[in-house]
Amino acid sequence: MLHKSLFAVVRSFCHSNINIVFDVLYIPDLVLRKQFIYVFIGRFCITI
Repeated sequence: MLHKSLFAVVRSFCHSNINIVFDVLYIPDLVLRKQFIYVFIGRFCITI
């Protein structure tokens, strides 16, 4: 029983930390993707 509760605590801790890590990684990824889309559209409009 103790092992199960300990596992649950570790799992919930890992889940919350993984969410934080994904948020931190996702923000720059989103910014870079947005910049890439703007550059791509800009290049596309210039070639037209």
